[in-house]
Amino acid sequence: MPTPIIHLKIGYEYAKNHKEYDNKQFYLGVIAPDAVNLNGFAEKEKRWGAHIRNKELDIWKKNITEFYENHKKNFDKNYIYGYLIHVLTDIYFDEKNPTELFPKIEDRVGCEKIKEEYSNQMDLYERSQLSTKWWKYVESQLKESKAKTINNIEMKDIEAWKELILKIYNNKKVAQYDLIEPKYIYEILEELEKYIKKINLR
Repeated sequence: MPTPIIHLKIGYEYAKNHKEYDNKQFYLGVIAPDAVNLNGFAEKEKRWGAHIRNKELDIWKKNITEFYENHKKNFDKNYIYGYLIHVLTDIYFDEKNPTELFPKIEDRVGCEKIKEEYSNQMDLYERSQLSTKWWKYVESQLKESKAKTINNIEMKDIEAWKELILKIYNNKKVAQYDLIEPKYIYEILEELEKYIKKINLR
């Protein structure tokens, strides 16, 4: 799954194209689903519940779309829309990685180390973004955001997750990205945008 900065980069680029979502609550929504991992990688049932997940990606898309439509009146629209963007980003990474990114990783390190090297590649991409203007802007927005319990993820856990993310990234050193390039992120964004436009999601 993508890391917080990857989620936030896609959220930021999406908000550049849809200015109404360029605000603190949207960015908090973009990281909220992964708050289930606050105390370590959560068990499968908890993670899948937070992401309204299904092993079939088309069903997963349907699940998150229905969740958004059924609950959008109960939340700040920016907050729940960020939640939607997070889950769609996960889905499109799951669609794209096996055919485009994982083969490159396998060529480099072999099939047994794909998972380990994928984590390393995500870390390199994250660190490549830490000195950018977009990250400094989103970081400032997150600091001002206020969580609300959503999909059984408690407000206090989302707030704590936000603070943990900000602390971790503040302590990381800048590095150069490698196999996960900006082009790859923009391709994910393009697919996400196509889906939202296709089903006319507002």
